[in-house]
Amino acid sequence: MPTDPTSSKTARIDLMSKGEPAAPSAQPQGAASLLRMNLSMRHRLPPSVARSRYQELLQSVYDAALITSVSGSILDANLRAVEFLQFEKSELCNMTAFDLIAGADATLMDTLCENLTHERFTVIQAYCIRRDGTSFPAEIAVNKLRLDELCLCFFIRDITLRTQAEEMLRVEHTAIQNAGNGIVISDPNAALQYANPAFARMVGVEAPDDLMGHNLREWVADPGAVDAIALQIQQLAASELYELVLRSTHGEELFAQVVAACTRNTDGEVTGLVFSFADITAHRKAEEELRETQASLEQLVAGRTRELAEANRALQAELSDVRAARDTLLLRVAELEGAAGRAT
Repeated sequence: MPTDPTSSKTARIDLMSKGEPAAPSAQPQGAASLLRMNLSMRHRLPPSVARSRYQELLQSVYDAALITSVSGSILDANLRAVEFLQFEKSELCNMTAFDLIAGADATLMDTLCENLTHERFTVIQAYCIRRDGTSFPAEIAVNKLRLDELCLCFFIRDITLRTQAEEMLRVEHTAIQNAGNGIVISDPNAALQYANPAFARMVGVEAPDDLMGHNLREWVADPGAVDAIALQIQQLAASELYELVLRSTHGEELFAQVVAACTRNTDGEVTGLVFSFADITAHRKAEEELRETQASLEQLVAGRTRELAEANRALQAELSDVRAARDTLLLRVAELEGAAGRAT
Protein backbone atom coordinates (compact mmCIF):
# COMPACT_ATOMS: atom_id res chain seq x y z
CA MET A 1 0.00 0.00 0.00
CA PRO A 2 1.17 3.63 -0.42
CA THR A 3 4.07 4.75 1.66
CA ASP A 4 4.10 8.42 0.65
CA PRO A 5 2.50 11.04 2.87
CA THR A 6 -0.85 12.48 1.79
CA SER A 7 0.77 15.70 0.68
CA SER A 8 2.95 13.88 -1.86
CA LYS A 9 2.03 14.06 -5.54
CA THR A 10 3.04 10.45 -6.15
CA ALA A 11 1.95 7.40 -4.18
CA ARG A 12 3.93 4.17 -4.48
CA ILE A 13 2.60 0.64 -4.13
CA ASP A 14 5.01 -2.30 -3.97
CA LEU A 15 3.51 -5.64 -4.96
CA MET A 16 6.87 -7.15 -5.93
CA SER A 17 7.62 -7.99 -2.29
CA LYS A 18 5.10 -10.81 -2.67
CA GLY A 19 7.59 -12.49 -4.99
CA GLU A 20 7.54 -13.46 -8.63
CA PRO A 21 4.31 -15.26 -9.51
CA ALA A 22 4.23 -18.87 -10.60
CA ALA A 23 0.88 -18.39 -12.35
CA PRO A 24 -1.49 -15.53 -13.18
CA SER A 25 -3.43 -14.15 -10.23
CA ALA A 26 -7.15 -14.77 -10.00
CA GLN A 27 -9.45 -11.98 -11.10
CA PRO A 28 -10.06 -9.64 -8.14
CA GLN A 29 -13.64 -9.33 -6.97
CA GLY A 30 -15.47 -6.31 -5.62
CA ALA A 31 -13.07 -3.58 -6.74
CA ALA A 32 -14.34 -0.21 -5.54
CA SER A 33 -15.67 2.04 -8.24
CA LEU A 34 -14.46 5.58 -8.65
CA LEU A 35 -17.95 6.40 -9.80
CA ARG A 36 -19.04 6.28 -6.13
CA MET A 37 -16.51 8.93 -5.21
CA ASN A 38 -17.80 11.70 -7.46
CA LEU A 39 -14.90 11.43 -9.90
CA SER A 40 -17.07 10.55 -12.88
CA MET A 41 -18.17 13.96 -14.07
CA ARG A 42 -18.93 13.55 -17.74
CA HIS A 43 -17.20 15.71 -20.32
CA ARG A 44 -19.47 15.90 -23.30
CA LEU A 45 -16.90 15.75 -26.10
CA PRO A 46 -17.58 14.88 -29.70
CA PRO A 47 -16.79 11.22 -30.39
CA SER A 48 -14.14 12.22 -32.93
CA VAL A 49 -12.30 14.26 -30.27
CA ALA A 50 -12.49 11.41 -27.81
CA ARG A 51 -11.13 8.95 -30.35
CA SER A 52 -8.34 11.38 -31.24
CA ARG A 53 -7.34 11.72 -27.61
CA TYR A 54 -7.32 7.98 -27.17
CA GLN A 55 -5.13 7.43 -30.17
CA GLU A 56 -2.78 10.26 -29.27
CA LEU A 57 -2.39 8.87 -25.78
CA LEU A 58 -1.97 5.27 -26.79
CA GLN A 59 0.41 5.64 -29.68
CA SER A 60 2.63 8.52 -28.51
CA VAL A 61 4.00 6.91 -25.36
CA TYR A 62 7.00 4.60 -25.22
CA ASP A 63 5.55 2.42 -22.46
CA ALA A 64 2.80 -0.14 -22.76
CA ALA A 65 -0.51 1.63 -22.15
CA LEU A 66 -3.87 0.24 -21.07
CA ILE A 67 -7.06 2.27 -20.91
CA THR A 68 -9.53 0.79 -18.44
CA SER A 69 -12.86 1.57 -16.90
CA VAL A 70 -12.91 2.68 -13.27
CA SER A 71 -13.52 -0.94 -12.31
CA GLY A 72 -10.37 -2.06 -14.12
CA SER A 73 -11.89 -3.58 -17.28
CA ILE A 74 -9.57 -2.99 -20.23
CA LEU A 75 -11.10 -0.83 -22.92
CA ASP A 76 -8.10 -0.29 -25.18
CA ALA A 77 -4.36 -0.99 -25.44
CA ASN A 78 -1.49 0.26 -27.53
CA LEU A 79 0.94 -1.79 -29.61
CA ARG A 80 3.56 -1.77 -26.87
CA ALA A 81 1.06 -3.44 -24.53
CA VAL A 82 0.48 -6.17 -27.13
CA GLU A 83 4.27 -6.57 -27.48
CA PHE A 84 4.97 -6.63 -23.74
CA LEU A 85 2.08 -8.84 -22.63
CA GLN A 86 1.89 -11.08 -25.73
CA PHE A 87 -1.92 -10.93 -25.80
CA GLU A 88 -3.81 -9.82 -28.88
CA LYS A 89 -5.63 -6.54 -28.43
CA SER A 90 -8.98 -8.32 -28.66
CA GLU A 91 -7.92 -10.64 -25.84
CA LEU A 92 -6.81 -7.75 -23.66
CA CYS A 93 -10.15 -6.04 -24.11
CA ASN A 94 -11.84 -9.07 -22.53
CA MET A 95 -9.62 -8.87 -19.42
CA THR A 96 -9.09 -6.58 -16.46
CA ALA A 97 -5.87 -4.81 -15.57
CA PHE A 98 -5.70 -6.98 -12.47
CA ASP A 99 -5.52 -10.15 -14.56
CA LEU A 100 -2.14 -8.85 -15.66
CA ILE A 101 -0.77 -7.55 -12.35
CA ALA A 102 0.45 -10.22 -9.95
CA GLY A 103 -0.61 -9.66 -6.37
CA ALA A 104 -3.41 -7.21 -7.22
CA ASP A 105 -6.49 -7.65 -5.09
CA ALA A 106 -9.81 -5.97 -4.41
CA THR A 107 -8.26 -3.31 -2.20
CA LEU A 108 -6.09 -1.92 -4.99
CA MET A 109 -8.96 -0.04 -6.63
CA ASP A 110 -9.84 1.53 -3.28
CA THR A 111 -6.25 2.73 -2.96
CA LEU A 112 -6.18 4.07 -6.51
CA CYS A 113 -9.47 5.82 -5.88
CA GLU A 114 -8.19 7.47 -2.71
CA ASN A 115 -5.06 8.66 -4.49
CA LEU A 116 -6.98 10.08 -7.42
CA THR A 117 -9.33 12.04 -5.16
CA HIS A 118 -6.23 13.88 -3.94
CA GLU A 119 -4.95 14.36 -7.49
CA ARG A 120 -2.02 12.05 -6.83
CA PHE A 121 -0.32 9.80 -9.32
CA THR A 122 0.10 6.19 -8.29
CA VAL A 123 3.18 4.16 -9.16
CA ILE A 124 2.92 0.40 -8.69
CA GLN A 125 5.90 -1.92 -8.69
CA ALA A 126 4.74 -5.42 -9.53
CA TYR A 127 5.25 -8.38 -11.82
CA CYS A 128 3.16 -8.29 -15.00
CA ILE A 129 1.96 -11.61 -16.38
CA ARG A 130 2.36 -12.48 -20.05
CA ARG A 131 0.08 -14.70 -22.09
CA ASP A 132 2.43 -17.71 -21.68
CA GLY A 133 2.37 -17.40 -17.89
CA THR A 134 5.83 -15.90 -17.58
CA SER A 135 6.24 -12.53 -15.93
CA PHE A 136 8.48 -9.47 -15.92
CA PRO A 137 9.10 -6.78 -13.30
CA ALA A 138 7.30 -3.57 -14.13
CA GLU A 139 6.75 -0.05 -12.92
CA ILE A 140 3.11 0.92 -13.52
CA ALA A 141 1.98 4.54 -13.41
CA VAL A 142 -1.75 5.02 -12.95
CA ASN A 143 -3.71 8.20 -13.60
CA LYS A 144 -7.20 9.18 -14.65
CA LEU A 145 -8.38 10.26 -18.08
CA ARG A 146 -11.67 11.99 -18.81
CA LEU A 147 -13.34 11.27 -22.11
CA ASP A 148 -17.05 10.50 -22.41
CA GLU A 149 -16.60 8.66 -19.13
CA LEU A 150 -13.93 8.65 -16.50
CA CYS A 151 -11.22 6.13 -17.38
CA LEU A 152 -7.93 4.99 -15.91
CA CYS A 153 -4.59 4.89 -17.71
CA PHE A 154 -2.09 2.19 -16.79
CA PHE A 155 1.35 2.94 -18.23
CA ILE A 156 3.54 -0.17 -17.90
CA ARG A 157 7.33 0.05 -18.09
CA ASP A 158 9.43 -3.11 -18.27
CA ILE A 159 12.18 -2.68 -15.65
CA THR A 160 13.85 -6.05 -16.13
CA LEU A 161 17.24 -4.53 -16.97
CA ARG A 162 16.99 -2.04 -14.13
CA THR A 163 16.01 -4.80 -11.70
CA GLN A 164 18.92 -6.93 -12.85
CA ALA A 165 21.29 -3.98 -12.47
CA GLU A 166 19.93 -3.26 -8.98
CA GLU A 167 20.30 -6.90 -8.02
CA MET A 168 23.87 -6.90 -9.31
CA LEU A 169 24.57 -3.77 -7.28
CA ARG A 170 23.11 -5.43 -4.19
CA VAL A 171 25.27 -8.51 -4.74
CA GLU A 172 28.36 -6.38 -5.29
CA HIS A 173 27.59 -4.23 -2.23
CA THR A 174 27.10 -7.36 -0.10
CA ALA A 175 30.38 -8.76 -1.38
CA ILE A 176 32.20 -5.51 -0.57
CA GLN A 177 30.56 -5.25 2.85
CA ASN A 178 31.65 -8.80 3.71
CA ALA A 179 35.06 -8.70 2.04
CA GLY A 180 38.11 -9.53 4.13
CA ASN A 181 40.03 -6.68 2.52
CA GLY A 182 39.43 -3.13 3.64
CA ILE A 183 37.84 -1.15 0.80
CA VAL A 184 37.66 2.63 0.67
CA ILE A 185 36.16 5.03 -1.88
CA SER A 186 37.16 8.68 -1.68
CA ASP A 187 37.01 11.87 -3.67
CA PRO A 188 40.14 12.93 -5.62
CA ASN A 189 41.46 14.61 -2.46
CA ALA A 190 41.16 11.34 -0.46
CA ALA A 191 38.15 12.51 1.60
CA LEU A 192 36.31 9.32 2.53
CA GLN A 193 32.95 8.69 0.87
CA TYR A 194 32.63 4.98 1.66
CA ALA A 195 34.45 2.45 3.82
CA ASN A 196 33.53 -1.16 4.47
CA PRO A 197 33.56 -2.84 7.91
CA ALA A 198 36.93 -4.52 7.26
CA PHE A 199 38.68 -1.16 6.83
CA ALA A 200 36.96 0.20 9.94
CA ARG A 201 38.37 -2.74 11.91
CA MET A 202 41.83 -2.13 10.47
CA VAL A 203 41.93 1.41 11.82
CA GLY A 204 40.19 0.60 15.10
CA VAL A 205 36.89 2.32 14.37
CA GLU A 206 33.65 0.70 15.52
CA ALA A 207 31.38 1.62 12.61
CA PRO A 208 32.28 2.55 9.00
CA ASP A 209 29.92 5.55 9.17
CA ASP A 210 32.19 7.05 11.83
CA LEU A 211 34.88 7.39 9.16
CA MET A 212 32.77 9.65 6.95
CA GLY A 213 33.96 13.25 6.97
CA HIS A 214 37.55 12.12 7.59
CA ASN A 215 40.45 11.95 5.16
CA LEU A 216 42.37 8.77 4.36
CA ARG A 217 45.60 10.58 5.24
CA GLU A 218 44.56 10.53 8.91
CA TRP A 219 45.01 6.75 9.02
CA VAL A 220 48.28 6.50 7.08
CA ALA A 221 51.60 6.72 8.91
CA ASP A 222 53.10 8.67 5.99
CA PRO A 223 50.32 10.98 4.70
CA GLY A 224 52.52 12.05 1.80
CA ALA A 225 52.34 8.51 0.45
CA VAL A 226 48.62 9.00 -0.21
CA ASP A 227 49.34 12.06 -2.35
CA ALA A 228 52.03 10.18 -4.26
CA ILE A 229 49.69 7.24 -4.93
CA ALA A 230 46.81 9.52 -5.95
CA LEU A 231 49.04 11.38 -8.39
CA GLN A 232 50.45 8.20 -9.90
CA ILE A 233 47.17 6.36 -10.43
CA GLN A 234 45.60 9.44 -12.04
CA GLN A 235 48.41 9.34 -14.59
CA LEU A 236 47.97 5.62 -15.25
CA ALA A 237 45.12 3.75 -16.91
CA ALA A 238 45.39 0.63 -14.74
CA SER A 239 45.37 -0.03 -11.01
CA GLU A 240 48.69 -0.29 -9.19
CA LEU A 241 50.01 -2.21 -6.19
CA TYR A 242 51.55 -0.38 -3.22
CA GLU A 243 52.42 -0.90 0.44
CA LEU A 244 51.37 1.46 3.20
CA VAL A 245 51.54 1.52 6.97
CA LEU A 246 48.16 2.23 8.54
CA ARG A 247 47.93 3.67 12.03
CA SER A 248 44.85 2.84 14.11
CA THR A 249 43.10 5.07 16.61
CA HIS A 250 44.93 3.11 19.33
CA GLY A 251 48.33 3.94 17.85
CA GLU A 252 48.91 0.43 16.52
CA GLU A 253 50.58 0.07 13.13
CA LEU A 254 49.38 -2.27 10.46
CA PHE A 255 51.19 -3.14 7.24
CA ALA A 256 48.86 -3.16 4.24
CA GLN A 257 49.24 -4.13 0.61
CA VAL A 258 47.18 -1.66 -1.38
CA VAL A 259 45.58 -1.89 -4.80
CA ALA A 260 44.60 1.62 -5.90
CA ALA A 261 42.72 2.93 -8.91
CA CYS A 262 40.75 6.01 -9.88
CA THR A 263 37.21 6.42 -11.19
CA ARG A 264 36.45 8.69 -14.13
CA ASN A 265 33.35 10.20 -15.69
CA THR A 266 32.43 9.95 -19.36
CA ASP A 267 34.73 12.89 -20.12
CA GLY A 268 37.70 11.07 -18.60
CA GLU A 269 37.87 13.38 -15.60
CA VAL A 270 38.87 11.82 -12.28
CA THR A 271 35.88 11.68 -9.95
CA GLY A 272 37.27 9.55 -7.15
CA LEU A 273 39.81 7.09 -5.82
CA VAL A 274 39.34 3.45 -4.84
CA PHE A 275 41.66 1.65 -2.42
CA SER A 276 41.69 -2.02 -1.43
CA PHE A 277 43.78 -2.81 1.68
CA ALA A 278 45.05 -6.32 2.44
CA ASP A 279 46.45 -6.75 5.95
CA ILE A 280 49.93 -8.22 5.53
CA THR A 281 51.10 -7.49 9.08
CA ALA A 282 51.37 -11.20 9.95
CA HIS A 283 53.21 -11.81 6.69
CA ARG A 284 55.61 -8.96 7.38
CA LYS A 285 56.21 -10.23 10.92
CA ALA A 286 56.85 -13.72 9.57
CA GLU A 287 59.31 -12.26 7.06
CA GLU A 288 61.02 -10.30 9.83
CA GLU A 289 61.23 -13.40 12.01
CA LEU A 290 62.62 -15.33 9.05
CA ARG A 291 65.23 -12.64 8.45
CA GLU A 292 66.16 -12.65 12.13
CA THR A 293 66.39 -16.45 12.13
CA GLN A 294 68.49 -16.38 8.97
CA ALA A 295 70.78 -13.76 10.48
CA SER A 296 71.07 -15.81 13.68
CA LEU A 297 71.89 -18.94 11.67
CA GLU A 298 74.44 -17.05 9.63
CA GLN A 299 76.08 -15.79 12.83
CA LEU A 300 76.02 -19.33 14.25
CA VAL A 301 77.55 -20.77 11.09
CA ALA A 302 80.17 -18.03 11.02
CA GLY A 303 81.06 -18.66 14.67
CA ARG A 304 81.21 -22.40 14.15
CA THR A 305 83.36 -21.85 11.04
CA ARG A 306 85.75 -19.75 13.08
CA GLU A 307 85.89 -22.41 15.79
CA LEU A 308 86.61 -25.10 13.24
CA ALA A 309 89.27 -22.95 11.63
CA GLU A 310 90.92 -22.34 15.01
CA ALA A 311 90.69 -26.04 15.86
CA ASN A 312 92.21 -26.88 12.50
CA ARG A 313 95.03 -24.42 13.07
CA ALA A 314 95.67 -25.95 16.50
CA LEU A 315 95.61 -29.44 15.01
CA GLN A 316 98.01 -28.40 12.26
CA ALA A 317 100.35 -26.94 14.92
CA GLU A 318 100.20 -30.21 16.89
CA LEU A 319 100.88 -32.20 13.74
CA SER A 320 103.85 -29.96 13.02
CA ASP A 321 105.16 -30.58 16.52
CA VAL A 322 104.65 -34.33 16.10
CA ARG A 323 106.49 -34.30 12.79
CA ALA A 324 109.36 -32.35 14.34
CA ALA A 325 109.54 -34.82 17.26
CA ARG A 326 109.45 -37.71 14.81
CA ASP A 327 112.27 -36.22 12.76
CA THR A 328 114.30 -35.66 15.91
CA LEU A 329 113.65 -39.22 17.03
CA LEU A 330 114.61 -40.65 13.64
CA LEU A 331 117.80 -38.60 13.68
CA ARG A 332 118.63 -39.87 17.15
CA VAL A 333 117.98 -43.47 16.06
CA ALA A 334 120.26 -43.01 13.10
CA GLU A 335 122.97 -41.60 15.34
CA LEU A 336 122.66 -44.57 17.71
CA GLU A 337 122.79 -47.05 14.86
CA GLY A 338 125.94 -45.32 13.51
CA ALA A 339 127.59 -45.42 16.93
CA ALA A 340 126.72 -49.12 17.30
CA GLY A 341 128.26 -49.89 13.92
CA ARG A 342 131.50 -48.19 14.76
CA ALA A 343 131.70 -50.06 18.03
CA THR A 344 131.60 -53.41 16.24
